[in-house]
Amino acid sequence: MKITRIQHKPKVVEYVDVGGKLPVLNGIDTSLFEENIANIVRWIESGTGIPEEYYRESQGIDYLLMDHGWMHLHIGYGIDDNALLIVEQTEDKVIFIAITDHSIFDERPRGKSLINKFGNKVKHLKQNPIPTPQPTNPQTTPAPSQLRSKTLTLKKPTKEN
Repeated sequence: MKITRIQHKPKVVEYVDVGGKLPVLNGIDTSLFEENIANIVRWIESGTGIPEEYYRESQGIDYLLMDHGWMHLHIGYGIDDNALLIVEQTEDKVIFIAITDHSIFDERPRGKSLINKFGNKVKHLKQNPIPTPQPTNPQTTPAPSQLRSKTLTLKKPTKEN
């Protein structure tokens, strides 16, 4: 069984890097979620744990997690419940893959467009060891305003993707 929550221990946050930017689905205004994302980064780096409202509520099978080890965090908590941050955790890091919406669960296999575009990049990040994570440092943790420069627009996936 895959772990369904980010572990409560300090981890490094890494980004799937596409030209220095985190991929974002076209039409999602990340400026609405900057504070939520910055908080998630701080909670991961400090190991304090992410509040439950950022996790999925449904009781069904999470195929993206089961098949690929990719979690989805509801970064739009309190703003837009459709906005998701796709991540994968390893023993020492959490990889931010993309910001998207629930349309990826209409694809077969689920998340196919993200897997095709970023699966190899995630594998590469997982294989490269990193030093032991340090507690959150306000000088290195991105401020909400810095997250906007880390985004890249993605096309909305279709069921055929």
